[in-house]
Amino acid sequence: MSVRWNQRVAIDEGREVVVLGGVLQIRSLRHLPRFVKWNRAIGRQLATSEGLVRYSLRARMRTLEFDALSVWTDQASLAGFARSGAHGAGARDLQQSGAMASSRFVTWEQAAGEPWPTWEDLAVRMRFASDDRPGVAR
Repeated sequence: MSVRWNQRVAIDEGREVVVLGGVLQIRSLRHLPRFVKWNRAIGRQLATSEGLVRYSLRARMRTLEFDALSVWTDQASLAGFARSGAHGAGARDLQQSGAMASSRFVTWEQAAGEPWPTWEDLAVRMRFASDDRPGVAR
């Protein structure tokens, strides 16, 4: 299945970019409204985030899992986004409230001219990622 990207900025094809992929799972349907509330706020933050090239989110409701892909101009922009605003507050709230069953992330670099990652690419990278390698967080 192809990714439906939300494009923010065009970028030179020869430039290296940072890709973040994540799989988030909520504990139960009762946590869905809280997750959706934060997702909307984070979407507004993404719309103005410095360094964001493109992003996408996919819901797999049967398993209450959400896949995220985002492409950034550099690691500093990604890190700044993750810690700040709605994303920082939402991540803390969803963890502290017990809404999250799990969350796993993986990052990698690629040339902007390469094909953009797919959901299948994310699945493969998550399958082969281990917690003792850099770039993988639980």
